Amino acid sequence: GLDKRRDTEEALQVLRQNFLIDALLQDELGKAPITEADLKAEYDRQVKLLSAGDLQQYQLATIVLENEADARAVMAALRSGQSFESQARARSLDPSKERGGELGWLLADQMTPAISNVVVNLSSGAVSAAPIQVGPFWHVVRLLGKRPYQVPSYEDSKGLVQSAVLQNRRLALLKKLQDAATIKR
Repeated sequence: GLDKRRDTEEALQVLRQNFLIDALLQDELGKAPITEADLKAEYDRQVKLLSAGDLQQYQLATIVLENEADARAVMAALRSGQSFESQARARSLDPSKERGGELGWLLADQMTPAISNVVVNLSSGAVSAAPIQVGPFWHVVRLLGKRPYQVPSYEDSKGLVQSAVLQNRRLALLKKLQDAATIKR
């Protein structure tokens, strides 16, 4: 009798609607599959947008802690000569601790504003002057390096570009359906 329950019927209706939406999208993609030219055009569009500014990438390392007192204790340990990497491995709550807190190269808009506002003003090798609170956690951040943004190659970006083209197609289809719909009240 589970199929007769109201919550089950509602969940089945949502599943049915989602299935039909996916079927419609697959049907539309079958009529006009994504081509290599579509992918290349989207890649070129994104490169043009990314190249328009003077974007910088920042190589960061972070130590994420539960409270401000722990963060200040880590900062004191760093000032006394202990290495950032050893403190990250020993104290950080973040999975990056296995890499000494290293997060890789990020653009400023890929970081939370509280961290990016500090990082853009640090010099390479410097550690944040104070712990940075993000949500319930406290971060001690070290800037490992800065460089001009390097646009990834087409081949390296192909998967992400394909997702973007697919998402754009979905949005265009939804807009077309919405414009053609008659809403009755």
